[in-house]
Order: sequence, then structure tokens, then C-alpha cells
Amino acid sequence: MTAPPDAASYWWELAFRDAGAVDAAAMRRSIARGIEAADRALVHSPDDAQAMLYKSLLLRMQANAESDPATQTSLMREADRLHTRAALLNKKKTAGL
Repeated sequence: MTAPPDAASYWWELAFRDAGAVDAAAMRRSIARGIEAADRALVHSPDDAQAMLYKSLLLRMQANAESDPATQTSLMREADRLHTRAALLNKKKTAGL
């Protein structure tokens, strides 16, 4: 069984591949499964920058698939928050903090 961050990257790759396909339902399923995998990883390791980055990417894909502007905005804000937090964690890790 793959570790949750690896599972999130797997589902992101499937969703990304499915984004150009006719089957939007398959893409939405892949996005949802990827977000679930990233959430599981973050439960076990709240500072997992990789899981945050993949969840951010998946949330952006979900926002692009939404028709409601308010939902799109909410998803993009959450994606931005996760991306910023992951970048900060990576910067601290690189600096040895």
C-alpha cells in the first residue's frame, strides 16, 4: 500500500490526465480521492508539505471544474493557503530550522 502523500500524487496524476478527457465524472472522482488521500496524510503529519502541495493542486482542479463562482473562490483561497504554508515549511526545512 502506498503512503498517503504518494496516493495523493497518484490521484492528482489521474485527475490531470482525465482533465482533457470527455469523462468529467472520472476527473471529479480522481480529484476527490486525491483530496481524501492528502487529508489522511495531513492527519498523520500536519506539516507534510508534499501533501499540502498536492491538495492545493487538486483543489485548484476542483475549482476549475465548479460552475459556482463562490465555490470556486473558496476552493482557490484554500489552495492558496495550503500552497503558502507548504512553501514556508519547505523554506524552513531548507534553512535547517
